[in-house]
Amino acid sequence: MALHAERDVSHITQIIPCHHGKSMALLALVSRATNCTPSNVMWRSVLEIWVAWGVVAVVAGGLLFTATAWMTGRTNERTINRIVLWSRVGLSLTFLYSGLVKLTNPWYVLATSIVEFKVGITETSALLRPLAVAIPWAEVAIALLLLFPLRWVVLSTGAILMTFLGLGVASAMRGMQVTCGCWGGTMLVGPLWFSEHGGMFLMALAGDRVIATRLLARKMA
Repeated sequence: MALHAERDVSHITQIIPCHHGKSMALLALVSRATNCTPSNVMWRSVLEIWVAWGVVAVVAGGLLFTATAWMTGRTNERTINRIVLWSRVGLSLTFLYSGLVKLTNPWYVLATSIVEFKVGITETSALLRPLAVAIPWAEVAIALLLLFPLRWVVLSTGAILMTFLGLGVASAMRGMQVTCGCWGGTMLVGPLWFSEHGGMFLMALAGDRVIATRLLARKMA
């Protein structure tokens, strides 16, 4: 755990210059805007890692509960309704925290991660600032909407998570080191990131009653 945190902390001071020669000015801007002292970056990185592991643990617990219910033939309508509800609630909480923690950072921090993914948006792009400002608010809005049984919201959230996973796979295949900034820290896109986002995608699947029923229907009474 400490090794991951130390790697993430040192990473913020070198990732952009190493991979984006034109981003030195953006990195300096981030440092001034966020007052990125070692202690400030350290607690954010450690907290980010703990949150990611928390998401993984919750999803693992949910999978264990669902598998046990499925194998024992207890996946009745009431059980499926519980799985759907708590999956939506769990997904809502993760998006709410993700949005709120990003709002505690200046927009430059998220903008740095957007640039690092190399999706055609550079530090000089006119879309960079509006996108970096809009994403946290969109996550908060998604979190609130997930509290309601709206299928289009759940499916849209699943599509968003699938897109994130695709970006992560693309960056890994290109050998890139990318800081996600998902939870306000400096966690790299790697095994923990894939586990966490994969878990959130499973929550999106389980949060849709139609999909959940079809997946578990074999053991329904």
